[in-house]
Amino acid sequence: MGALDQSEKLLDHTIPSSGDGGAIAFEIVKGQLIRITGRSTAVFVAFNLHNPKERFDQARTRNNQRKIYPTKGDFLFSKDNNIMMTFVEDSWQWHHDLQTGVCTRKSLELLFSQETAAKSALYTNPPYNLDWDEFKDIPKHGCRESLVMALHPWGISDWEIPGSLNLFQNMAIDFATGSLRYNHPSKASDAFVTLRAETDLLVAIAQHWNTSTQIQVFEGWPANVDSSLIKVSYSS
Repeated sequence: MGALDQSEKLLDHTIPSSGDGGAIAFEIVKGQLIRITGRSTAVFVAFNLHNPKERFDQARTRNNQRKIYPTKGDFLFSKDNNIMMTFVEDSWQWHHDLQTGVCTRKSLELLFSQETAAKSALYTNPPYNLDWDEFKDIPKHGCRESLVMALHPWGISDWEIPGSLNLFQNMAIDFATGSLRYNHPSKASDAFVTLRAETDLLVAIAQHWNTSTQIQVFEGWPANVDSSLIKVSYSS
């Protein structure tokens, strides 16, 4: 795949580093490309633009391809088993996550209440080492709340947020016991993935706290006619 044509760039937004994370939502049309650049978790969800009840589905994406680590050449499937997006580039040298879901404020509170040993077993390396000394230090909202705020203009409720594709989130899986833990590479540098829309979509991307994520949207090849972005919404 050749270099993306900067003259065909429709959106260039960086979700800034924040103690509470943030999110962006936007519409794209079939054939357009999303490039996401970061070094730690970028939480990705998508909806059929013309029927938001049809949304990205973790289980169908895993099952239809018989794999748990999506990468270049793989597809993202909807709950109706339709292909929503194609991975066309992937420079992340570790794995993306299709096992865990979207964190919430409640899940962060539950994590805080666990014993220190349990936290250490789940979160092992920066930027996931948790240093919340007091309850007040917990982020004000998780990625699910960030997504809901960004998706508000489209009327998407918290109950309609699907399980996510967690880009740049490397998980260690014990296949004998099924246990999961975060195993983020401590010296990870920025990497990118490029996804192509295979239908018109509403996309939302959130990030974990204390990192930044760049989102760019480009026309495809060949460039589509009259396919500029319709609407963009942010949360922080």
